[in-house]
Amino acid sequence: ADRRRKVILVAEDVETNFKLLEAALSKEYVLRWVPNGQEAVLSFVRERPDLILMDIRMPVMSGLEAARQIRAMSRTDAQTVPIIAMTANAYEEDVSQSLAAGMNAHLAKPIEPQVILDTLAEYIGSKN
Repeated sequence: ADRRRKVILVAEDVETNFKLLEAALSKEYVLRWVPNGQEAVLSFVRERPDLILMDIRMPVMSGLEAARQIRAMSRTDAQTVPIIAMTANAYEEDVSQSLAAGMNAHLAKPIEPQVILDTLAEYIGSKN
């Protein structure tokens, strides 16, 4: 079995929010932080993360557009990498937009640490 810690790309424009995620997740996973969707697309290409946590509303490029661009790539993992939307707007419309853009799941902010750990374990397993 692959014992390395899984790498999670976190696209989140508010650094404080990233710090909260880091506090909850860094024991279990390696986190990479980018502040907008454009950086998320570039980082995906370079880093090949195991999962992406994608804020929806970000400057430069939204999470929806970033997810669409990643899903449109020809690389195999671009189709299979789990992309999980994070948003303060958990309305039906947002959920359907996220899924239409190629997201796998949708987490409403503020995100409970246990909820996110359970979601990550569901998609990429945990080291335990």
